[in-house]
Amino acid sequence: MVKNSDFDGTTLIELAQDDFTFTPTTRLYEAAITTGGLINSDYFGFLSIETPKIVGVASWSENPRSVVRVVSGTTAEYREEVELSPRVQYVVMNPRDQLSIRTESAVAAGGRVAIDLVVNDLGEQNHIELARQNSRGPVRHTRRYRVVRADAGAFSPSVTPLDLTYTFDETTRLLNGTVPAGGSGQFKIQALRNTRFEGAQVRVRVSGSAGPMELYRVEGRLNEFVTIETGVVNATWSKPFWLGYDDGFTVRTAMPSQGNQVGLDIEILPPEVRPRQL
Repeated sequence: MVKNSDFDGTTLIELAQDDFTFTPTTRLYEAAITTGGLINSDYFGFLSIETPKIVGVASWSENPRSVVRVVSGTTAEYREEVELSPRVQYVVMNPRDQLSIRTESAVAAGGRVAIDLVVNDLGEQNHIELARQNSRGPVRHTRRYRVVRADAGAFSPSVTPLDLTYTFDETTRLLNGTVPAGGSGQFKIQALRNTRFEGAQVRVRVSGSAGPMELYRVEGRLNEFVTIETGVVNATWSKPFWLGYDDGFTVRTAMPSQGNQVGLDIEILPPEVRPRQL
């Protein structure tokens, strides 16, 4: 399926079998869509809605914020999630489940988004083979954010969550964001990586600052914060630190060095990668 804008993950894709072009030599069904991002488990009438299925999914893009989820009843809750990549990954769908596809590729890449699906009914032998192969695990991208201030100011510690828009650069593999003039706040882990009920390992570095950075953890209940590290100079990564799934972090920097804006690089590692330093 090819789309000229992002898959939204919530709107049903209204296609039928006749909307697809079939190539017999490759057994490939192709269709262009204009809206949507949610697929019923009958897969446009090709299969029964009442059978379990194994679904392979891949995408041209490696934007780590583009995901596929298996949902049932509501797109707000999901049973399984994989991050899209060119490698085909497999999910299992129960009868009447839906496949939610949410991408952030088209705007960043300035082009089309393509999703490849391989769908089959799931039999007993298929299930056994899937269980044997499951040790390989899903693709888990290391997410790298680059956040730059829009003004000639400094970051100050604050518990107010930052609500930033991030654009993925296919060339550098960076998720780029801009802090508006006068803005400071905390980076909530769930805004950077949806870990559900898991934490994540994080490290941060600063650039363009006339002095070192101070780094603070913000806990999720009362927004109390504690120092993680001080004296982090430009171009030096902080020590890795662990955030719980409702935690965040905030920083203090000096004013920018002459002719620069202060920027932060943030790396979010997959939750299963445990930190050596807490």
